[in-house]
Amino acid sequence: MALKGIYYKALNIWGKVKFHANENAGSLYDRLLQTLGVKDTSMVFSASPKPVLLFIGKEANFRVLKIAKWLHSTGRFRLVLALHHTSIFNHSNNPFFDEVIRYRNGVHLKRLAALSNAPVLYAFTSAPGYAEIAMKNFKGKKVFDAYDCLVVYYGLNPHLRWMKNEVPAEGACFRLADYVCARNLESAESMRMYGLPAPPNIVFSDYCDNDSFSLNQKGTLTPDSEIHLVYSGGLYGRSARASSHGIENFDEVVEALTPNRIHWHLYPTPFAPLSYYHDFIEDAKRIEFLHIYPSVSQAKLGVELSRYHFGILPHFKDPSSSILPAKLKYGTSNKFFNFLEAGLPIIVSAEMTYMAWLVKRYNIGIVIERSDLKMLRNKIVAADYEALQRNVLQVRDKLGMKNNLPRLVRFFERMV
Repeated sequence: MALKGIYYKALNIWGKVKFHANENAGSLYDRLLQTLGVKDTSMVFSASPKPVLLFIGKEANFRVLKIAKWLHSTGRFRLVLALHHTSIFNHSNNPFFDEVIRYRNGVHLKRLAALSNAPVLYAFTSAPGYAEIAMKNFKGKKVFDAYDCLVVYYGLNPHLRWMKNEVPAEGACFRLADYVCARNLESAESMRMYGLPAPPNIVFSDYCDNDSFSLNQKGTLTPDSEIHLVYSGGLYGRSARASSHGIENFDEVVEALTPNRIHWHLYPTPFAPLSYYHDFIEDAKRIEFLHIYPSVSQAKLGVELSRYHFGILPHFKDPSSSILPAKLKYGTSNKFFNFLEAGLPIIVSAEMTYMAWLVKRYNIGIVIERSDLKMLRNKIVAADYEALQRNVLQVRDKLGMKNNLPRLVRFFERMV
């Protein structure tokens, strides 16, 4: 097991070395083109009755894809996506973009953004460095979507090496933005921490994709019922603790499965390298109640998740973690809405304040403390499962993209 961990880590490191080597080599080529005055017209768009919304980031996260899909459904905009050449984005699986452009590196992105004649840039992360380059050089209106705000993890001086460069870039993105499309209240807290005034913004959550609604009706849970929980998203085994921020250390949950006779089904995000979660694969071989599967696409996720009883978000802060309280207070997860799409009530940690508040407000699940894990079966069986499921079906419409899309359309139409 230890040798496998070393092997997967070596593969991960080798991938990062190759990425930076390609980035640096490509920069030399693009600097030469820049010096020679060679123009790239990829983002110079011909006259169109539809205003162009130009989406730029390193990798297209699920939130951006969902937003673009529903904007495309209105027929009011021409949507163009620019991504790093290493992105795993598949255009055939996401046909709602009218055009997809791949940039080679930061220098190439700078030239493309500077030459673009699109009226609106929608810059998104999770790699603020690329968003900053685009926003610095774009001439039209600039919208920033920070997704997971980095500064709320560890502040302005994070201890993680990769964050040290990205946090200043994130601050620059907020400063350069004409508008902010905020996933949650993390954006407001971030601007406060950066000492910046808040630009005009819209708080637009991840919301449920109405096209992904699924339902697998289940009966009452009894003390003797088989209980199945599911989690989909980032998984960090014991060998990847530095990347888990101390809120995704699920060891205590795994240990509680057998005494509680509860099954837990794990679906890793497609963005995560195998080195992050190979420990769970090994654990599943010896623990009867732990199951891990290959990643599932967003299009199929609702049906897959609907097989189970509850979605679970068991994020408890590790005592040794230096993560800031703001992250747990304001943080949200795309998984929360995936569970609702699947018709699942949600079990959520009380430490995730905002998501726990949503669960309580709409009575769509169970809020748990860390101490509840030892008696989790009793906590679940005591709940009125059928009532929770009925509430989920009502709430997912209210928190669906279809119900909230008009606000976003008006937000963009005011710009163009």
